[in-house]
Amino acid sequence: MKNKKALRILSVCLAAAVVICGVFGVVYASSDVSKKQTDQASSETLKSEIADTVRLNTDPDGSDKEETVYVVSDACGGIQNIIVSEWLRNPRAQDAIEDYTELSDIKNTNGDETFSSEGGNRYIWKASGHDIHYQGNTKKQLPVTVSVSYQLDGKDISPAELAGRSGHVSIRFNYTNNQKTSAQIDGKQEDIFVPFLMVSGLILDNSAFSNVKVTNGTVYNDGSRNIVLGYALPGLSESLDISDEDFEIPDYVQIDADTTAFSLDATLTVGMTNLFSNIDI
Repeated sequence: MKNKKALRILSVCLAAAVVICGVFGVVYASSDVSKKQTDQASSETLKSEIADTVRLNTDPDGSDKEETVYVVSDACGGIQNIIVSEWLRNPRAQDAIEDYTELSDIKNTNGDETFSSEGGNRYIWKASGHDIHYQGNTKKQLPVTVSVSYQLDGKDISPAELAGRSGHVSIRFNYTNNQKTSAQIDGKQEDIFVPFLMVSGLILDNSAFSNVKVTNGTVYNDGSRNIVLGYALPGLSESLDISDEDFEIPDYVQIDADTTAFSLDATLTVGMTNLFSNIDI
């Protein structure tokens, strides 16, 4: 029960961080599809480039799609399971919704509406005027991958070896942006990373941890535990051709603390692109 309560607190804090940033979505999430016609050619090019990972669906009849990817990993970030949740909005209460997806093992998660496969990853949902919520699985590479490493008193250590140990501990989240697209900049074709904001969080109990610090983030202490939030924007410095001497854009998160008996139930990471959806860059 204590672990579940701690995870709920961490989830609320991550949600608050997302809201403060003015974005909505969790774990490698896509945002609502914009229907603006400004620079439509560039927008369509970008959509096609990232369609293998996040399918953005638009429909002239007014339906659209939001996708959230949940990733369960081990203590070092190794992927154990990927579950993709889809929401097909149906604001005009259409009887049928056309959808494109490369997911497998598709199942309706909020109703008894059925679908038919039309080939070419095209599906028709018998919506009967309702929104459709479904989930499926994928083995495709994630747009951003996360690895977590640990040190005790300056030396690398595995999570299993670290459990119960005392000393100065460092936990580092490294993010690899796997999503590139090509854009014309100043007359030249350039490869740029799709911008993702990554927010990682964990909870460290005061009874076992002290002097908790985080690079590129914030530590909240409620009197009994430290709630740690850190953020990074992997690939953005390279895309903008900015050096750390000019302006430092964080691409990792590191937590440092003194511990008397190391224990860590879970960490949570949220990734989103919504932060940049209304910025003309």
